[in-house]
Amino acid sequence: MDSLELQVLFAGAATASACVASVFDLRERRIPNWVTGPVLLAGLAAHTFTAHWKGLAEAAAAALLGGAIFLLFHLAGGMGAGDVKLMAACAGVTGLSGLGTLLIATGIFGALFPLVVADLTRGTGHFNVSQGAIATAAGLGGALSTTAAGLIVVKAGYSAAFLFLAAVAGAGLIGFATMMPETLRRAQDEGRLSG
Repeated sequence: MDSLELQVLFAGAATASACVASVFDLRERRIPNWVTGPVLLAGLAAHTFTAHWKGLAEAAAAALLGGAIFLLFHLAGGMGAGDVKLMAACAGVTGLSGLGTLLIATGIFGALFPLVVADLTRGTGHFNVSQGAIATAAGLGGALSTTAAGLIVVKAGYSAAFLFLAAVAGAGLIGFATMMPETLRRAQDEGRLSG
């Protein structure tokens, strides 16, 4: 396997791990150690197998760095310790080469989406259900996109896989642009009615 295939494989494994952890987080409001521990160990083992001691060192460094960044948020009261361990485990799976992407994606999903969901579900009592649906869809999308892209790469090459994923992303953008309601006007109207 070349390095791009390994990065895709590691990203898919991290996404699948996050999906499993999100199920426990939604159900029990905690992420068990028996979920995060094996993920971290599998990531370290996979990097050791593919790049020997250098791979182990890079995966361990990514796990420590990712965990340290999230530990700051935990200490500030912004998240639980399970989230810190999950980030360390997923960073250990993606390695240093995927850590930046992992942190950016986590920031987008962890910070921006809850704000949008809170805005859209204000006053309905459906915030948690909506968050769960989005997390499930994102996890399934991440897992299915790597699987689909891998199959397309095998059958038709990297260019075809890229075009397929770009078309799916374009369809999502069109759906978002046409179906996402403008909530600012609704909030202003509610303010006029109550004031």
